[in-house]
Amino acid sequence: MASEPPAQITVFACDPTNILPTNPPRPCSSLLTDEESICYLRIDKTKTRDRKRALRRMVVKYGIRTAQVGKSAMYPLDELKRVIAAKCNEHGKGGGA
Repeated sequence: MASEPPAQITVFACDPTNILPTNPPRPCSSLLTDEESICYLRIDKTKTRDRKRALRRMVVKYGIRTAQVGKSAMYPLDELKRVIAAKCNEHGKGGGA
């Protein structure tokens, strides 16, 4: 009997900051919806009752620029990374992104 060749595994290089912390983790695009942004910023892990309102407050506080796509506001990933870096600096933990 001939042995079968081993299964091939394809591995893609990916920036770990471009991953949504879902279960299982999944890559995210450069524009995120409300729900994806809430997940990326981990607002969903807080005790906040109104997560979309918390996201809107962050938009105002940190001046997050949005992109209008149809009737939806989309959040550029680079803007969300900037907010995370600002929050880290705000709490004296150094910068990221």
